[in-house]
Amino acid sequence: MGWQRVFGISALTAIAGLIASAVAGNLASGWYDFYAFEGSIELFVMMIALAGSIAGALVGLALSLILNAASRFDTWKLSGISTGTMLLLVVASTGIGRLLADIPPKIDGESLYLSVELRAPAGHASPASMPGYGYINLQATGMRGVRTQRKGPLFTDAARLVDGRWIIPAVAPIFTSRGGRRVEAGVGRTPLASFVLPLPAHPSARSREWSQWLPQLNDGKPLADQFTYRYKVVRQSEPLRVESVGRLTVETFVNSFHKAYPAYPVERASASSHFRIIYNGQDLRGFDKVRGVAVLNVPPAGGGTAPAALLVHAAQYSDATCHLMVDDGTGLVVRPFGTCQAPIAGRPLTSDPHRFASARDAIWTEGWVDRQTFLTPGLYEVDENVLDTRSLTIARIDRPRGAAPRGLPPPLGLSPDERSFVWFLHTASVEQPLLGVTEWKTNRSYEVPIDRDRMRFIGFETLDPAWVAHHFTWQRGPDGVDVLKQRPDFVPLPYRGHLTDKGYLLIPAGEALLNEVVRILVEELHAERLSDTPDGRKRIRLDGKLVYVSLGINDLAVTMDFGKWDAQLIRRMGTHLDAAFATGKYDALFRVSPSRGS
Repeated sequence: MGWQRVFGISALTAIAGLIASAVAGNLASGWYDFYAFEGSIELFVMMIALAGSIAGALVGLALSLILNAASRFDTWKLSGISTGTMLLLVVASTGIGRLLADIPPKIDGESLYLSVELRAPAGHASPASMPGYGYINLQATGMRGVRTQRKGPLFTDAARLVDGRWIIPAVAPIFTSRGGRRVEAGVGRTPLASFVLPLPAHPSARSREWSQWLPQLNDGKPLADQFTYRYKVVRQSEPLRVESVGRLTVETFVNSFHKAYPAYPVERASASSHFRIIYNGQDLRGFDKVRGVAVLNVPPAGGGTAPAALLVHAAQYSDATCHLMVDDGTGLVVRPFGTCQAPIAGRPLTSDPHRFASARDAIWTEGWVDRQTFLTPGLYEVDENVLDTRSLTIARIDRPRGAAPRGLPPPLGLSPDERSFVWFLHTASVEQPLLGVTEWKTNRSYEVPIDRDRMRFIGFETLDPAWVAHHFTWQRGPDGVDVLKQRPDFVPLPYRGHLTDKGYLLIPAGEALLNEVVRILVEELHAERLSDTPDGRKRIRLDGKLVYVSLGINDLAVTMDFGKWDAQLIRRMGTHLDAAFATGKYDALFRVSPSRGS
């Protein structure tokens, strides 16, 4: 057999392998999760097709040489045998991939979700009082235990007390029909319960009804002294959650689950959802596919019953008209108040450092009715409005230039007369940062400069109401309105850095401070000094891990390799350095090197 014939058969088989593998790869991309980054599905299919093409060429080459002695096989027969063999290999590989894939079950072509109610034993603390994010993990088990899992939310804020026992709703996606199933539930770092879930691989109509409370005793009665649960399957076209707020009912329809961003410090289950609002048993026209719903906690007036109130984002667009819905017992009032985004962002206007920190560190979890943001009655900034949840009044404001609606930090303080609040202005220069103050009742704003050197300003990430109160004070003006003024006699706070789980930042900084930071880490924390990197970063080894100390234009950073951050180690270094700087011994070193400018 000539080599030209061999290479021809090999080329034909390679083409068959390319086409068949591309089809198989496209099928497999729907069976496996390839959404790590944009274009990942296309890249996966291209790689599978290329591998199939190479395998086809090798199969064609091998069969041509092996069957060369059989003279009855002409070129076309050999080509057919070679191509057929390659197609069989692709089909077999695709079948194995299909068997090993987690294919979600469906009913009438619809995706399915799991609705769970977890019942606590008598005397258990209120779930809403437990710190952390509530979750359930729907786990697929195999011979070696838990094989994979998907997370869903445990709605601790919607727990209800029935016969002295808390019942907590939860939901999760049903993502596979392969293997056994378990449900694991917890709040923050506290595990609550773990159960074997007797859900069939392919749920039927019977699974769409609530199960009995499980597990049960031999006499069929549910256990009373431990967690029990019940479950049902919900189709994608059905509401996954139904919640009541007075005579208002909110139905949540979920299209898909995804991870909340940012996922750190805890992974949360967001969803792509829409909501339907029902009042007194009747659908509200125009509110059948809203994108965001938040519950307002309104205090009762005059000792009566508190009205039921919602904020509703009324359309399936990023910016749309928002509405305030209020049912005071006599009827429903629906009032539009301007554009807003979904989920609805409400940021408290407060001088309480704890409330501020909670708002600053909040993680947006899309797809669910928001019962947390407006839990504390008071004033809130909602996009370009100020909402008073105590009186259910809304005032339109014009933000000062540079006060980003969802940017950090949230408003930094509220005046004693509650007429004015403080922003950080992002458009101010690095050398002359500014605060903005908005007197919201008259929609008037003014600027207050930050003394960068004396106030030892690092960046907006470090600002909070306590920092504002230390350097500024509210003074009653001649018109009876509080005005923000700089304190003339404030004592400068100790220099300190901005500490995150990914690094530690100091501003302003130059070569002298850089060298002193390295010395402190080496001599006081017993780090090992290593050679500098080619780009001039100082390198040390602490607790067996590489740490870098480097200078920017006017800042100093203590970091680690990308993706290898050790939050505990970084916190240890930052805390030790802050304690050293608090002594005041190093104040003179907080200067930018002349060669680097200011």
